Parts: sequence; C-alpha cells; structure tokens
Amino acid sequence: MEAPKLLLLILLIPCDLFIGKSLGDGVTHEEAKELRDEVREMFYHAFNGYMNHAFPRDELRPLSCGGEDTLGGYALTLIDSLDTLALLGDRERFTASVEWIGKNLRFDIIIKLLKLDLEAVI
Repeated sequence: MEAPKLLLLILLIPCDLFIGKSLGDGVTHEEAKELRDEVREMFYHAFNGYMNHAFPRDELRPLSCGGEDTLGGYALTLIDSLDTLALLGDRERFTASVEWIGKNLRFDIIIKLLKLDLEAVI
C-alpha cells in the first residue's frame, strides 16, 4: 500500500462526511471507504487479541498469545488504544476502558516513577 493512501485512510477513519472533500488524486470514494474499513478491521483484530489474551498486561506476545508486563504493568496497550477507539466512534469500548483505567490505575505513582527515572538519567 502506498504511503499517501494509508495516510489518507487514517485521516478518513472518524467520519464519512469528509470523504468527498478530502480525496486526493487517484483515490476514489469507494477505495477510501474500503481502505477505512480495512484499517478498522486490522485495529479490532489487534485490540480484540490483546483484550482476549493479554489484558490487563502491558502488551500481547504474538507467538505465545500471552501477556507481558514490559513497561510497568499499567495496561499500556489499552491506554494507547484510547485515541483510536475515540476516532472510530466506539463509545462503548472507550467508556469501558476509561472506567477500568480510572478504577485500577494510579497515575500519581506513574508520574513519580517517571520523575525518578528521569532524575536517574540526568
């Protein structure tokens, strides 16, 4: 897939309203919809795999289909997915994710740990 088409696809995910106005040369309205749907499918394949096999760990190990806490055990894949869930308009999963994060994570501790890490480097 050419980089301009992929970039266009990413920009078109949130809303059909701008497809006609945003299309570049060589990408038809139907192609843009197909590309958007393909990205949506790929995201949900990865997100559902993480949620089914690795949540609440940081990330999914693709070969073993297990979870791993490589970055502190803060469900970082879930946190990283929030913006995409919002762009896709998936209010149900976005809300459930935010609620889980609010109940289970303490960011004041994370900020203190980051501060200590930065102080150690400096």
